[in-house]
Amino acid sequence: MVLSIISIALFLVGFFILIKGADIMITGSVRFARLFGMSEWLIGVVIVGIGTSLPELAISINAALEQTTVGIGTIIGSNIFNMLVILGFAAIVTPTVFKKTWIKYDLPINIISVAILIIIIVLPSISSSFYNITRFDSLIFLSLFVFWMIFMIRRKDDVAIDSHNEIDDVVAWPISLFLIIIGLIGVIVGGEWVVNGAINVAEMAGVSKGLIGLTIVAIGTSIPEITVSFRAIIKKRSGIAIGNIIGSNIFDILGILGISALFMPLVIPSFILVDLIFLLLTSIILYLFVSIGGKRTVSRIEGLILVLFYFLYLIWIIIRG
Repeated sequence: MVLSIISIALFLVGFFILIKGADIMITGSVRFARLFGMSEWLIGVVIVGIGTSLPELAISINAALEQTTVGIGTIIGSNIFNMLVILGFAAIVTPTVFKKTWIKYDLPINIISVAILIIIIVLPSISSSFYNITRFDSLIFLSLFVFWMIFMIRRKDDVAIDSHNEIDDVVAWPISLFLIIIGLIGVIVGGEWVVNGAINVAEMAGVSKGLIGLTIVAIGTSIPEITVSFRAIIKKRSGIAIGNIIGSNIFDILGILGISALFMPLVIPSFILVDLIFLLLTSIILYLFVSIGGKRTVSRIEGLILVLFYFLYLIWIIIRG
């Protein structure tokens, strides 16, 4: 009884530190990026998108060291939640318009990254009950991630966000850097506590660790994306809102899995393949919604469909156990 209370408390306190740390880090990162006159889309994809994925990174590294499936479950579950629930609810609130370059480059890259992950883990061990992401595979992911980052930075999709004046810039440099460091510490500490709490709760409840990662941890680590995206939509900053989701998803696959497998080769249970295929189909559906007919908009009806897909998926994985 005492152990269960401690585990739940560890889980909840870890989440609080994790989310607050990510929020502080994102604030510092965005202010830091504005000093260089970066575009709204670039901030959304590279700075905010990667920043909001730091909880998944911390959890995945700790899960890799602990050799559990919480990490891979968190990444897949978070990506599905981001596209179906966050973008879905955002479209219900106000139809979300995608720029042509986002549809031409970023959504296909999102689809390709998931397809590459499926190919890399399935082909070498197609008849096995477990799949593996080796250190060699991690180098492939990280190389693709570096190429994607260079491609993003060199692109000119949007006008630069107005920077601060010269006096503000001098003050903002140390403050922004301090926020980034403090936020990063919070993310790392919170991530470790969440993994330990999730593992203990899963063992006591008899629930598979993969299911815990796909649901509770995945949704929890998406809270930064929810906060940033809805705040950006309210302020009519669609570049930050959409870029946050797409950037986070691509970084989850190429960056986080690549970094995690460097620490320890990842062993993935074969049932995760079904979730990966669902993630791939979700990515394709989103692309079709905004590309067919050249409308470039996720309508309220389509947003409702995305959210419905997620709840059907959630019911299915709970029944699956």
